[in-house]
Amino acid sequence: MLVEGLFRYAMRRVLIGLSREIEYELRNDLFAHLLRLPLSYYHRQRVGDVMNRAVSDLSAVRMVLAPASCTRPTRWPPSWPPAP
Repeated sequence: MLVEGLFRYAMRRVLIGLSREIEYELRNDLFAHLLRLPLSYYHRQRVGDVMNRAVSDLSAVRMVLAPASCTRPTRWPPSWPPAP
């Protein structure tokens, strides 16, 4: 029981760290893309909308990557599509 708990803790630390690293890389890629956009794009879009998309969408990606990867399937091997 103790070993399982320690293993699960270590696994979650690694997976959460990886999800944050992926989020960091995605943010850098998005920032580089935003720098390459023409000025006309920024004339058409409101700054708040651009910032909101950049922050909330990438945070949502991280939240999907970390917790989803920490759950274990109830059936091994998992079947797709799941049975009703």
